[in-house]
Amino acid sequence: MSSNKYELIKSDTVVTINGITLYRIKALKDFSNVKAGDLGGYVESENNLSQYGMAWIYDKAWVYDKARVFGKAWVYDEAQVFGEARVSGKARVYDKAQVYGGALVYDEARVYGEAQVFDEARVYGEAQVFDEARVFGEAQVFDEAQVYDWARVYDGARVFGEARVFSKARISGEALVSGEARVFGEAKATSKVYTAHTHKHNITYTDTHIVIGCENHPIEYWKENITAIGEKYIYSKLQIKAVRQILNGIYNLKKGENNE
Repeated sequence: MSSNKYELIKSDTVVTINGITLYRIKALKDFSNVKAGDLGGYVESENNLSQYGMAWIYDKAWVYDKARVFGKAWVYDEAQVFGEARVSGKARVYDKAQVYGGALVYDEARVYGEAQVFDEARVYGEAQVFDEARVFGEAQVFDEAQVYDWARVYDGARVFGEARVFSKARISGEALVSGEARVFGEAKATSKVYTAHTHKHNITYTDTHIVIGCENHPIEYWKENITAIGEKYIYSKLQIKAVRQILNGIYNLKKGENNE
């Protein structure tokens, strides 16, 4: 008796834009939330979805080329996994997300919306990449970090801890974004992103911008407007002075790095 958990339905197919024929899968036994007889998504061959474990491909999702889904991972909705990508652990890829190239998504990571993870990128831990974000190159997003909106994380950049990268931010090079850093707007980072704390807000300093609370501006803008912004958020004169000192300290630190 076969120990396989699914079979391919040769009469139910779709064809990719590259002319690859994919076959719908059908469960042969109960496992996880799947019942024997349930129809799943589409694969090119049995190499794309492990016959062991709790992994499954649902709905109209596609997995093909040399890509593989295994462990307890789920791919569903209209998501696609292809190339030599791997989705494993308890990872979830869904909506219209795409994972391809040599990318790895594992642990309890989530990739969804219209996000794309590709090249040799890694998304793991409890990290989330969603909306129209892109993570590629040799970038890594992990721990509880989130990358979303139209943000881009690439090259050898790392986003981790509880960091958030969103809006149109660009994180590249050997950038490190960690802790409770918030990088958004038009901010760019190619090296370590520094963070500090005031009595009210976190401060995040990238190559081009400083973020304090929800205020995100270039350094020169902060120099000229720190008093007005501080008064807007009901900072005392002493607190504004303290923030100014923190900004000057971070600015001088980054200036020293650029002169090395």
